[in-house]
Amino acid sequence: MSEFIISGTELAAYCGNDSAVKVPDGIESIGEEAFFGLGFIRRIELPKSVECIGKRAFWGCAALESISLPDSLTAIEDYAFRECASLREITIAEGVTDIGEAVFRGCGQLERVYLPDSLTRLGISTFSDCFGLKEIRLPGFIKAVPARCFHWCVNLEKITIPSGVKELDNEAFQGCMALRNIGLPEGLEEIGSRCFCECAKLTAINVPKSVRYIGADAFYKSGILGECKDEFLVFAGILVKYLGDKESVCVPDGVMTIGDYAFAYCGGLKEIRLPQTVEEIGEYAFERCEALESIALPDGLKKIGKGAFAECGKLTQIKLPCGIERIGSGVFERSGIEFESNGGLTCAGGKYLLSFTGEADRLELPCGIRVIADEAFLRCRVNEVILPEGVIAVGEDAFRWRSELKRVTIPKTVSYIGSNAFANCTGAEIKIDQPKGYLGENAFPVGARLEMTVDGRQIDVVLEGRIKAGGGERQLWEFAADPSEKTFGTLENEKYKLACGIAFYGCGECYERYLKENITQAVCYAARQDTKLLERVLSFGLLSLEQLGECIEFTLENKLAQQQVMLIRYRGQHFGTDDEAAKRFEL
Repeated sequence: MSEFIISGTELAAYCGNDSAVKVPDGIESIGEEAFFGLGFIRRIELPKSVECIGKRAFWGCAALESISLPDSLTAIEDYAFRECASLREITIAEGVTDIGEAVFRGCGQLERVYLPDSLTRLGISTFSDCFGLKEIRLPGFIKAVPARCFHWCVNLEKITIPSGVKELDNEAFQGCMALRNIGLPEGLEEIGSRCFCECAKLTAINVPKSVRYIGADAFYKSGILGECKDEFLVFAGILVKYLGDKESVCVPDGVMTIGDYAFAYCGGLKEIRLPQTVEEIGEYAFERCEALESIALPDGLKKIGKGAFAECGKLTQIKLPCGIERIGSGVFERSGIEFESNGGLTCAGGKYLLSFTGEADRLELPCGIRVIADEAFLRCRVNEVILPEGVIAVGEDAFRWRSELKRVTIPKTVSYIGSNAFANCTGAEIKIDQPKGYLGENAFPVGARLEMTVDGRQIDVVLEGRIKAGGGERQLWEFAADPSEKTFGTLENEKYKLACGIAFYGCGECYERYLKENITQAVCYAARQDTKLLERVLSFGLLSLEQLGECIEFTLENKLAQQQVMLIRYRGQHFGTDDEAAKRFEL
């Protein structure tokens, strides 16, 4: 077995020159690049013990025609079979739950693939450039068809999307030129940008009413555009594309969303009337409509996307409705509209802060501001910002890159904080009154100190990680927004749980029980924070003499002199000054 390099239960590399390879029994994982680029191998037999195939394990095995995947297998990692150009068929056994990125990309002769019902996730570009693939069944438990999953599978003719899928990501089926039939399930919510781009034979599609977003150029150069007899391509209330060339356009009733780039580059368009049903205008929806002079926005409009009216040079005035909840960046960039600017603050209608380009040590935004646009503070310098009551939304990237920002005050009216809103504001103190609503990915940076006031109680924490789905920081926010035994029970980060337990001690049995069981950790945590918090924890009266000794030793080790004095005083008050105690805590 000298041709195999084995480390424990991992096959690290194959050094032989056989065209047919049988991997030894007992191997549990095929290591990264174990067979990388071995173009002479035609057949591989894996033992029943293999559980994982590592990254790039068989990438470039151009002659590989056959490989047996055992029932023990649970994961296939990124690029595992990429550019195995001779592989025609593969069966993935039940038990595999995850297939990584670009696993079968460039397997040009792959015709048949069996995906097990146990599969819950496909990676980006899983079957990209599999030119021979004609048909495939997707298992029922996947929630998304990822970006470029079937990119340029030029012979793929039909596919049915399972009922649990919520998203078809960007370019998922781009270049599937033979695709004629695709079934989309009720419950689907998003169709990404260029999803069906260049699907020339796809002339009809049933888009369910559940779809709430269709990305830019989703059907560009597809058969659907060629077959559309109307000047408006509309699916599920979304105006995907305007196909006409009129100077004056009246969008039909029932349209709820003007899609990304829907009217972009319509150079002859001068006037447009939107129905009262429109609630959202997508990104760059009217970009470079250079002749556009007039547009009336409906009263029910809730959101205007990035660059929606960018480079509309003849558009010199516009009235924004009072109920807008979200505004993207650069909405009116290089348009003919000039908004009032005062001290670097540019506002629209007195309610919408589009940008701040000045410098300030302490900036208190004027009353009446309702929405802070995406990237509003991209080009400025400011050390402290106070948001007034009435602000409901802080846009994506609003304060990103403001590394000099030290303090922020967010009022209880805010119910939306966008992704990366305060990213890179490392070390900032962020005070939030009654946290609630939507908190985007990475909205606050690692190292930020959050001071959250919840029902009159204060939770002070320093963030240890990024805000992401399922993470401890997300759990913390969910508790602050809805403090309960259920949300308290989901807290996995010990420091966050201690902070919340201390804040809500006396408000329920779950908090009292937790602190009684973890009082030593709670006292040590509070001692590290500040004396005020330590004083609160000591007031609970939960420490035993032995636990108190551990806490005093902690303050000694960490040179917390003031906290040490407080604990010694607590000892005297609760346990007296008997000889035994004095000897135990002799300094």
